[in-house]
Amino acid sequence: MENTLTKYIEEGYTGVDDSLDISLYEYGLIWKETSPGEYQFIYGINTEDDEYSFFDYSFMSIKDWEELLQESWFDLKAVESFSGGELSFPYDVHTVLQYYGYENIFGGSYYPSEIVNDTI
Repeated sequence: MENTLTKYIEEGYTGVDDSLDISLYEYGLIWKETSPGEYQFIYGINTEDDEYSFFDYSFMSIKDWEELLQESWFDLKAVESFSGGELSFPYDVHTVLQYYGYENIFGGSYYPSEIVNDTI
């Protein structure tokens, strides 16, 4: 079964932009709450022609987020300065990914896949 943008729209994913295709292909991140306080994130792992073209997924809970902010290597003040304010979950996962990179937040990507933009 092919991964399509329509599939993620129908499943109720959201992103940093009102447009799911902009969130996915330009910002490289969409998410959906899968159970109370637990989210699945679909994130871009590489770009082609200034748009993300391959994606992977990971899960993160509010508890995981709070623990991440307390890690000794995580510079909360620097990231908040980078973002322009206090971080909020799940929206600022994007900011943290921009600052530290997906491998430092979600780990390695072993099974990347394409998500076809079937809305254009």
